[in-house]
Amino acid sequence: MNIDSGESMLRLSRRVAKVLRIGAMLSIALLVIGVIALLFRASANVGATLLLTELPSAIAKGEPSALLTLGILAMIITPIARVFILVEGFLAHKDRAFALIGSVVLMILLLSIALAY
Repeated sequence: MNIDSGESMLRLSRRVAKVLRIGAMLSIALLVIGVIALLFRASANVGATLLLTELPSAIAKGEPSALLTLGILAMIITPIARVFILVEGFLAHKDRAFALIGSVVLMILLLSIALAY
């Protein structure tokens, strides 16, 4: 590995760390705001599950369950974004083996979400 490659991998590592940090902070913020909103809304249904198709209308109504759902979605999407960025970085470095492994992991993650939904 030469110096340029090492610096490039360091930039990739920093990009991944930034995405993980932003995703975690966004998720925590949405969950905390959702819980606080739940405390101040006596009519909110705490045990209700929210379908993704109901999410836009729930956000428009300002329902706490929408914020909680968004927080959970941010938590789920963050590691998927990390794998996507790593695959992109490995392809840029022409590291086919790691790009292939990362692509397989990404496909497994996306397939598991698709099958669960």
